Amino acid sequence: MAYSQSNNPFKKRCWPGYSPVPGKKAFEKGSCKKNSPVKKKMGDFKHSDAPDAKGKFKELSAPSLASWMIKSRKGNLSKIISSLNQQVVFRRGKDPKYAAKMRKTMDIVRKRLGKNK
Repeated sequence: MAYSQSNNPFKKRCWPGYSPVPGKKAFEKGSCKKNSPVKKKMGDFKHSDAPDAKGKFKELSAPSLASWMIKSRKGNLSKIISSLNQQVVFRRGKDPKYAAKMRKTMDIVRKRLGKNK
């Protein structure tokens, strides 16, 4: 059976699940690397356009923090809840009181923006 150039499985540069390495010649050792499953799952890192809190999460009371977050994130409930949830997840084991404060802040934000759980 003859393979055409486009269908020949032996002419592909990298195996399925692998991608070419920039700067390496085709078919030389180390010219392909395994694709990262984490990158596919998570996507590329993006910096937040929200202002830096500079300790406000720790310093402010729950109602004050809710007000600051609504103002700084322009009332975008999704961004606010994401930020607060990240704080809860990262600190719930080490500092349960802090995590509880973040949950309380989430409830205050939802109430002020007219959204329920």
